[in-house]
Amino acid sequence: VTDDVLAALVELGRAAQVPAARAAMLRGDRINTTEDRSVLHTALRLPEDAELVVDGRDVVADVDELTQLDAAIGDADHGSNMERGMTAVVDGLADGPAQPGPLLKKAGMTLVSKVGGASGPLYGTLMLRMAGTIGDTTEIDAPMLAAALRAGLAGVVERGHAQSGDKTMFDALNPACDALDAALA
Repeated sequence: VTDDVLAALVELGRAAQVPAARAAMLRGDRINTTEDRSVLHTALRLPEDAELVVDGRDVVADVDELTQLDAAIGDADHGSNMERGMTAVVDGLADGPAQPGPLLKKAGMTLVSKVGGASGPLYGTLMLRMAGTIGDTTEIDAPMLAAALRAGLAGVVERGHAQSGDKTMFDALNPACDALDAALA
């Protein structure tokens, strides 16, 4: 990623108010507007002695209850799966390829093999499709990044059959791709 592309992405993040949204998420604000609730998966990654108060209640103290709630709709291992997968990605990239395409390919393959459930294949597919678009180039300019993200999004849609409004990662990725495309137009 060139310095110009990185600067453009940082500016896009600022324009989209990403730092404020991240802070709101970590505070436990009700950022999930479709369900009018907090995004409490952040509590799963906090130390046991940390505090995250939402609606006057410390939800870190209730992580076991959150896991049970996750179990009601899944297998209660999303947080631990993603942590295991990203740890494997970071460990695997320590001596990994320097070029962006091969690096994304290795990261994607690692996520597919290490993260259970739907998340590993979806995030892995996103990275693998991006890697395919980038190829062996050593520098990514803004149009190539936009094309790679679109390819990754297409892979996520193909693998997960997601559509707008399904409350999946598509609902975050598609507007991000649209914003990047608009910024480059």
